[in-house]
Amino acid sequence: MSELDWTLLDDRTQTKRTRYRFEDVKDAVVKVAFDVFKSTNGDHLWQLQEEDGQKFLYAIYGDPVEITASTDTNGWKATPDREGKNISLAFNNIPFIRLASAEHGFEPSEAPQLAHFLQTKVQDPAFVASMVAQLPEPKRELLAAALSGSKT
Repeated sequence: MSELDWTLLDDRTQTKRTRYRFEDVKDAVVKVAFDVFKSTNGDHLWQLQEEDGQKFLYAIYGDPVEITASTDTNGWKATPDREGKNISLAFNNIPFIRLASAEHGFEPSEAPQLAHFLQTKVQDPAFVASMVAQLPEPKRELLAAALSGSKT
């Protein structure tokens, strides 16, 4: 019979921690300084440290909060590309809008923050309506079909 790894079990079952394996949460944080990260769903800061060849994020404040990706997006998701030159805005995993840094004047390093801003703004129906109004007719029809399908 194999030995139970209590440390691994503890790491996987705790919901609020003072540290996270970086690999597990790298998509839920953005870099704000050399070794400091911020949760995409909050203002809490985390410091990147390496232990035994593994990278961990440690809470910089006293009261740890859980790092989670926001799921209240009503089907919308904003995602920057690897180079930060484009941000895709998709509804139910169907991309409808692409924002290019060259066209909209944002720096590639700002793409994750802009994507997070867009992720928040799509909660506003007026914002979505203004974005949709700029789409070509075929994309508007496709989005209308996707929106009506999501309400059933």
